[in-house]
Amino acid sequence: MEKLIPPVNAVYVLLGVVFVIAALSLLVSIIMEMVALILNTRAKTLLSAIRELFQEDKKLFEEFTRHPRFRQIVGGAKGLTGTPRYLPGDSFADICLEILQLRGLAEGESAVLSDVKALDTFLKLQFEDCHRDAAAFQTFLERWYNDKMDFAWERYQRQVKYWLFFISLFVAILFNADLIGVYSRLSASLQSSPVEVMNSVTNNLDKLITFDSTLRDAAAVKNIESKLLTLMEQSLEPRESNILGWSGAYPGTPAGWLVQFAGFVISALLLSYGAQLWFDWIRKKFK
Repeated sequence: MEKLIPPVNAVYVLLGVVFVIAALSLLVSIIMEMVALILNTRAKTLLSAIRELFQEDKKLFEEFTRHPRFRQIVGGAKGLTGTPRYLPGDSFADICLEILQLRGLAEGESAVLSDVKALDTFLKLQFEDCHRDAAAFQTFLERWYNDKMDFAWERYQRQVKYWLFFISLFVAILFNADLIGVYSRLSASLQSSPVEVMNSVTNNLDKLITFDSTLRDAAAVKNIESKLLTLMEQSLEPRESNILGWSGAYPGTPAGWLVQFAGFVISALLLSYGAQLWFDWIRKKFK
């Protein structure tokens, strides 16, 4: 005998789950960009990296951030105040070299390049290693800055991952998008319609009666017909079709809440990973 209810096409269910995760992860990436813009996290990371390069030499750091070239990048000429989220390595090298030259870079040991003794010694040694050539020293400054920014970017990425997870968890709870529940609701929504179910049951019943004619007058047939009517009434009742949202979706038992929480955690992990993919794709696309 054929199955009364055709099996749900798992491929369609998986495609639906992927679509939900992709859409919500895009929303997570947008929220993360808004948070980063409001908190100015990239600019703070840039300033922190430069400050670490100068080994907390406040005077040298202030000279750097007040330099006309730096202010031009910020937009100081137009009356804007703020910090750039990105500073090219050659711009850093140009600004830093000019400041160090004003501090007497070419004078050798008699110059004071930094109030921090370790940094002062380091810069002088590097200048000597470059054979006191300004162009070669500028190349060193650019490489020095880029190496530092690579570490700063990795640190920033780790911070973003934490932020993305908690934002993803918030979005998953807000839309009731626990992976287990989404899969179950998608499976239920893709089941056969009531009419298809009843046609399948009727066809199988006809085949059974045709195969065994003794069932035509049996009391079992009347019993089956009664159950069919009950099944039809139940199948015609409106079913919950919302994939996302909290309408009638509250688990009724502690085990149900535990399963749903596990689904939220899984969804948060997938959403945070998907948001990173969206972010990387958009950055490469519009770079």
